[in-house]
Amino acid sequence: MHSKNKTSETPETTPNKKQNKFDWFFIQLEKINIATFLFIVGMLTLVSMLLPQFTLNGKSVILARDAFTSNYRGSFFILFFYFIPVIVGLISYIKSKESKIWDAFAFALTLTSAIILFSSASILASVNDAKVTLNAGPIIGGILAIVMVLALMRENFARNAFSIKEISEAALLVAAALVFDQVVPGIRLSAGAGSINLAMLPLFIIAFRFSFTKSWLTIGVVFGLISNLMDGWGFATYPFDYFLAYGLISFVSLIKEFAFPRKGEKVKWYHLNIFVTAILIGTVGRLIGSTISSLLLYGYKLGPALSYNILYILPSGASVLVIMLLLYKPLIYINERFKH
Repeated sequence: MHSKNKTSETPETTPNKKQNKFDWFFIQLEKINIATFLFIVGMLTLVSMLLPQFTLNGKSVILARDAFTSNYRGSFFILFFYFIPVIVGLISYIKSKESKIWDAFAFALTLTSAIILFSSASILASVNDAKVTLNAGPIIGGILAIVMVLALMRENFARNAFSIKEISEAALLVAAALVFDQVVPGIRLSAGAGSINLAMLPLFIIAFRFSFTKSWLTIGVVFGLISNLMDGWGFATYPFDYFLAYGLISFVSLIKEFAFPRKGEKVKWYHLNIFVTAILIGTVGRLIGSTISSLLLYGYKLGPALSYNILYILPSGASVLVIMLLLYKPLIYINERFKH
């Protein structure tokens, strides 16, 4: 005789007598995939926009309401970064295929949002010349964005883990960039903090050697934070002058495969064109980040902000371009011999 097979109820599907309702809840929570989690947290970040944002000159401000009825400068700029996490979550939820480029881009966007939300009081204080303190909205929104960043970081590191060799190489290049930035004398502008130097040289080498994610983590996060602390201009300058401005150099990584010939091929004219274009894109990216900082933190108008930053960023970029062209063939050899 054959006994009938009975379907057993497992803890994963139905709470048994030994389980309480909280155990069952957490088991169900573990079943949520990363895309659904990002979308839920993104929506919660957007909802935090409805909470009190700041106390500005003694008055409680909710940007979702007051941005349309007041003349607070920078309000819509900050509001925009409440929407970034939910957009990231939505795209992650609806996209059908895994994409390393999108994961890296989503990580950069969400981390930028978290930094902007936490720095929003300093930004508003600077552009409105007023005393501003944070309330619940940006704090909760920033924390939720950081939760998304950690989830995205887990996904990115799972696919883009640094090897010991990569960590060593990145550390040496960051150290070289800091030496060019802080130790080797540059041509400092008398009007402010900008200087013409070769700090971007090792950063471009990082971008040509590593993936987009690893480049942004190394340049925008590691180099950016250390340089920001050594410069001493305050953390309020980090989001744009360091994380964004230097981080945008990482976009070079997205087209680096076209800037070098394949193994066994000869260098063609379009390889050099793409190589030069990539460096120009990185330089313009830094210019954009620093110009946004001048507009928001220092109250410059667009013309003066561009003029000031062009004075030191473009000469720095031109100097780096010349040296990078001299290093083009050594880079081809290094990329072939020590490919990551």
